[in-house]
Amino acid sequence: MKKQLLIAAVAASMATASMADVSITGSAKANVNNGNASIESDLKITGKSGDSTLVANLSLDNGTGVTKQIVEDLYVTSSFQGVNMKVGQYRSGKSELDQTTGTSSRYNLSTSMGPISIAYEAT
Repeated sequence: MKKQLLIAAVAASMATASMADVSITGSAKANVNNGNASIESDLKITGKSGDSTLVANLSLDNGTGVTKQIVEDLYVTSSFQGVNMKVGQYRSGKSELDQTTGTSSRYNLSTSMGPISIAYEAT
């Protein structure tokens, strides 16, 4: 009986270690102007497991007969052997390497050697 309890306890601890941390946040705003209603909403889903993170930013807007469902950002970040990776579709940030505007598919690899940061970015 004690062996069965020990096996069950080990199995339960291994199952919880492999679960990912998921968070869902967002905001919504409803407007009524001259009898026309519109809704602007944003949804952010983040999942984490170890050094890896998956991010999805969604814009869900509806109004004046037009419905827009846009994936604004969808990317994965991770780290392997001291190299940080970001791969997917995301808005451009402030980077000397970035020559594009808006959201595009891209990847970024970066690392640090002492006080020096090295990065490679491509679309």
